[in-house]
Amino acid sequence: MVEDDSGALWIASSRGLYRREDQGRTTRYGANDGLASERIRALLSDRDGAVWVGTALGLCRLSHDPGTKRLTVIQVFTTSDGPPADVVDLLLRTSGGRLWAGTNQGLAELLYPQRFDG
Repeated sequence: MVEDDSGALWIASSRGLYRREDQGRTTRYGANDGLASERIRALLSDRDGAVWVGTALGLCRLSHDPGTKRLTVIQVFTTSDGPPADVVDLLLRTSGGRLWAGTNQGLAELLYPQRFDG
């Protein structure tokens, strides 16, 4: 579970990703919304307002869509982008802004916005 910059709670589950707002409204995100998998394993909210989602099939980045003001999946990273595995279990943003992903086959740093260095 993680809190984003708007105060909403993001809840990981094996059946998708849930966003609960202060007013009690809950929105579910799943494969139909662009997530690589509905088996959510790690979450990170960054200082840019994006939410990073580690799944069983890759890493997803959600960001605000200016038209709908809804967070949408704008990028999905898989082994073809550089991480050693698609299963992302841990996410960390350092104080210097570096993003690290722990997978079931090793650690990788995201050299944003293009690729991972593992």
